[in-house]
Amino acid sequence: MAQAVVSSIAFIIGGYLADFLGRVRTMVISAVSSSIALIIAYAINKPLIVVLMVLTQSFFNNAYGVANTSIVGDYARGGFTSLVKYFSRLRVGGVNAGWAVGPAIGGLLYEIYGFRMLMLLGS
Repeated sequence: MAQAVVSSIAFIIGGYLADFLGRVRTMVISAVSSSIALIIAYAINKPLIVVLMVLTQSFFNNAYGVANTSIVGDYARGGFTSLVKYFSRLRVGGVNAGWAVGPAIGGLLYEIYGFRMLMLLGS
């Protein structure tokens, strides 16, 4: 439930940041902040801190996604058909492939290295 609340807030704030700071700057800040949150989770390695940092990482990951989607719309030229094509490529390449490959690779890395090292690798 906390993940859903954090994600909802991140989508709103991510949109404001993308408009205020710009798409690319929001993506860079979000990616760096997301990595820092996972490094902190790895370094401190206390259950409450890990949960808070994973939620923080999720916040910045969702803010990144808003800016990423917005920048795709910004670069789409050629009308609605072009926009649909670009979003389809983003969806197939990033989201669908990520959902298919991510758990397999993550599960393998978890099995080999454990949860703590997965935080470091993820960062």
